[in-house]
Amino acid sequence: MRLVNQLRKLGIIRILSALKHFNSLRKNNILYKKYGIKKKLWQGLSYNSIPRHSDDFPWMDQPVTTETIQNMPLYKSFNNNIQQQLLLWREKGIIVLPRFFKSEEIDKTERSITTDLTEKNKEKYFSNRVINLHKTNKLVDSLFRDVELLKLLSFILGKEALPYQTINFYKSSSQLAHSDSLHLTTEPLGYLVGVWVALEDVVPGSGEFFYYPGSHKFKYIMNQDFNAKNNTWSIDVRLNEKYEDKVAQVIQENQLKPETFLPKKGDVMIWHANLLHGSHPKKDLSLTRKSLVMHYFAKGVLCYHESMERPVVF
Repeated sequence: MRLVNQLRKLGIIRILSALKHFNSLRKNNILYKKYGIKKKLWQGLSYNSIPRHSDDFPWMDQPVTTETIQNMPLYKSFNNNIQQQLLLWREKGIIVLPRFFKSEEIDKTERSITTDLTEKNKEKYFSNRVINLHKTNKLVDSLFRDVELLKLLSFILGKEALPYQTINFYKSSSQLAHSDSLHLTTEPLGYLVGVWVALEDVVPGSGEFFYYPGSHKFKYIMNQDFNAKNNTWSIDVRLNEKYEDKVAQVIQENQLKPETFLPKKGDVMIWHANLLHGSHPKKDLSLTRKSLVMHYFAKGVLCYHESMERPVVF
C-alpha cells in the first residue's frame, strides 16, 4: 500500500492517468475557459493555477436568513427533524440524522460486505478501509444512491448532488483533523459534502469521529497556504505533515473545541466540505467502528484534487 501511494505521487503516473481518462475529462474544457485556466486537461491543476476564482458559493454558505430557508418549497417537504437540522447547518457545518436508515437495512448491508469482498480487499478492510465497494456491492450502492439522501444533499448544495466515492471502514482510521476540501476540491469552493453512516453502534475508545463546529466558515486551506513543494513530476513528500501542522495551528489560534460523534446503528452525519474533522486515537484496539463514508460533488462544477494537483475522474 505504501508503494502504491508513493507511485501515485509521481508526476508521470498522474499524467498517464489523465491521458487514460481523457475522454471523461473533456467535459472540463468549458469550465477551464470559464475560469481562465490555460492548462491542458492532462496537466496538473491546483487552486493557485486558477486565474479567475468564482464567488458562486453554495447558497447556504451565503448570508441567507432563516426565513429564506424555511420558505424554500423543498424545505417544507422534509420532516421536522431534518428541517431543524438544516437550520443549524450554516452555523455548525454539520447535520446529524438519527436512524435515517433502518436497522434491518444496515444489518443486511453490513453482513454482505465481508461476503462480497475479495481476499485482497478483506485484508484492506479488516486493517483499515476499502474504497468504492459500491461498485460491486448492490446494498452499499443502494445506501450511496438513496433517493431521500440525494434530495437532502441537493438542497444543501443548491445543485444536483452527484455520488462520487464510498469508503468502508472496519476500524477507525484515527486520522488527524483535516478538511475534505484539500483532497476533494471544487471551483467554486464548497460544492462537496461528506456523509457518514454508522453500520453499528459506536462506543467510546473505538476511535470515534470528532469535528469542530463552525470551522467550515474559516478560510479554505490550500497547498499554497502551507508551502507545499509540488511540481510537474512529484508531490511534496512532506505534504501531509505540513498540512496537518497548518490545521493544528488554525485550531490552536482559534481555540477550537471538538465535539465527538457517538452514533447508533443507522444514524447519518452530513458535513460541509470545509469542516475540520478526524478520528480520535483508538484506545481499545479490539473495538471495531464499522462505518460507511460517502462523498458527493455538485453537478456542473470543476472538481479536482488540490493535494495531488490533478483533475477528478468520475
